[in-house]
Parts: sequence; structure tokens; C-alpha cells
Amino acid sequence: MNEQNDEMLKETMKHYYDLFKHITTLNTGAIVILASFFTQIKSNTVNHWILNVSVIMLALSLLVCILGMYSVTTEMKSRSDGIPFAPKFNVLNRYTTPLFKLCLSSFFMGMLFLILFIMQV
Repeated sequence: MNEQNDEMLKETMKHYYDLFKHITTLNTGAIVILASFFTQIKSNTVNHWILNVSVIMLALSLLVCILGMYSVTTEMKSRSDGIPFAPKFNVLNRYTTPLFKLCLSSFFMGMLFLILFIMQV
């Protein structure tokens, strides 16, 4: 039973890592696109603050995703030495899930402000 729980928790951590990785890719793509057009967009508009908030939220999401991938990686590394997973897997509950929620919510907020900015242009 413990081996089955360990395998299930390992798979859960792998899925969290993949989710962080995919959101990091989306954040990076959005920031690169904004950066390439930033001077042209910013000089022609009045509401600069909406674009700035969008970039800040996307950057926050990117940083939180990197922190989440680091926490998952360090936990998996510490458990690969033969140490069994804790019964309630405290790292998943204490760090990974809140990091994922913050990462996803700041990504959606950044995209929302970007859409608001595009609608006003």
C-alpha cells in the first residue's frame, strides 16, 4: 500500500512540474511578444498602466512558476535517495498547491489586463 501511495504522489509531483513548465512557456511567450512591441504600443496609447500591470503580473507568474518547479525538483531529489514519501506529503499541501494557485491566478490576471489593453487600442 505504501509503495502504491509513493507512486501516486510521485506522479502527482511530475504533473505539477509539467503544469509549472507549461505555464512558464506561456508566460515567456507573452512577455517576449509584449517586449517586441512595447515601445510602439506604449508611445501610441494613453492607458500605459494597464500594459504595465499586465507585464508585472506575467513576470510574477513566471517567477512563481520557477519557484514551483524548484520546490518540486528539490522534493523529488530528496525522495530519490530512498527516503519514502511522508504519509500526507506535506510539501504538496504546504508549498506546491499554493504556488500553483498563485502562478495560475497571476497568469490569468496578466492576460486579462493584456486583453483590456488591446480592447482599448
